[in-house]
Amino acid sequence: MRKIIILFLILIAVSLPLFMLADAANSKASDATAFARARRAPTLTIDGTANEYEVAFTENGSGSYIVDSDANVTATNSSSLKYATCTITNFVTGDTYSTSGLASKFVATNDGAGILTISNEGTFAEYLTALKLVKYLSTSDDPTAATREIEILVSNGPNDSNTCTASVVITPVNDAPALYMGGTATLDYDTAYVGGTTGIALCTTAVNIVDADDTYMESLTMLLSNAKTSDVLLTNEVDILGTFTVLNDTATPGAITVTLTGHRTIADFKAAAQLIKFYNAETSEIDTTGRVVYTVVGDGDVNSSNATTTITVTAPE
Repeated sequence: MRKIIILFLILIAVSLPLFMLADAANSKASDATAFARARRAPTLTIDGTANEYEVAFTENGSGSYIVDSDANVTATNSSSLKYATCTITNFVTGDTYSTSGLASKFVATNDGAGILTISNEGTFAEYLTALKLVKYLSTSDDPTAATREIEILVSNGPNDSNTCTASVVITPVNDAPALYMGGTATLDYDTAYVGGTTGIALCTTAVNIVDADDTYMESLTMLLSNAKTSDVLLTNEVDILGTFTVLNDTATPGAITVTLTGHRTIADFKAAAQLIKFYNAETSEIDTTGRVVYTVVGDGDVNSSNATTTITVTAPE
């Protein structure tokens, strides 16, 4: 029995170092494999030797390239790539890409949420050409001014490159409001007035104001361009609202201008527009020349185009 125990101890003493040596060898082999894989990963630069690139985009523009013309890809043990990805990390609705001119061998997939993938095998040069065609653009009329950060990488399949970042500096452009006196998308409005009767509104009850990047307006101006004797633009109902500063200017012969000012919602301005009315106290003596009223709204920076109200005027029978 004693001999058996001694033999068992000898076996353990001999085997343990062998197991330790084998484990160390496996660890070294694993480290060597990882090192070799790392060496095979491609290296991407998007502005000469830099990993970062800044470009500007102005709202409604045709797009801005997200890598510079001297972008480059290198790798130690490979010469082709499988795919490239571009990811907008702070995606805003309307953000998208253009890949116009991309070689037919590649497939460009835009997920609609800021990720563009270019795939199929190609050489470094072919992928560089492809990336140099990629543009950032926004289809939104209110893209916000936040600088977009776009992460770009390429891959040879098992190994992704380093990540580069393109910063797109956004310049929003104020969009002019649109005024539809005839409602919905109808710019102009036609109406009729009989002398001496109650004043009439100069727009439909469905009058519409649209602004892509503002929910508040600052002014509304109505100009009766060919005012005749006894013509009046009534604003008393607007005065009752108490939410606007109202100026009714009759100083210019042959013209009456009503201006409403105030930082108010689009809905407030639509309601106020319906309360300004044309009136003439004359009856049989009224001038029956058709009247023309031009109206604009302003968002504080730019005004809408003129909307025209044409008034057919008749004397009472």
